[in-house]
Amino acid sequence: MTTSDIAEFLSKNKRELARRASELYFERHPAFREWESGVKHTLEDTAYTLEFLASAIEVNSREAFTEYIAWLYTILKSRNLDMTMLTESLEDIRQVLSEEAAEVSAAANPMLEAGLLCVARKNRENA
Repeated sequence: MTTSDIAEFLSKNKRELARRASELYFERHPAFREWESGVKHTLEDTAYTLEFLASAIEVNSREAFTEYIAWLYTILKSRNLDMTMLTESLEDIRQVLSEEAAEVSAAANPMLEAGLLCVARKNRENA
């Protein structure tokens, strides 16, 4: 698979992949399911993250992905959300993608790792 193929796969399947990743989060945090708005936002945010991940993979830019993660961090922080949610979301995406073709996981992992490092850095800056 080329990077364009991987990006296309992620874009075409982002809703299903977002659903699967969000389910992992909801399994760990079952009370969150009761918050209808939270479920909707989690699914949407995860799908957007997958779309940005697809674009970053296509242009081979960790910087583009981490800029998106930094922006998302700021938005979620302004809503007083616990930033472990963002970390868990990125880890859940990584888990779901590990169940796909090896090429997808291999292309996504460096981007997701960069995103996780970005969140950790932002957490230190905001401590």
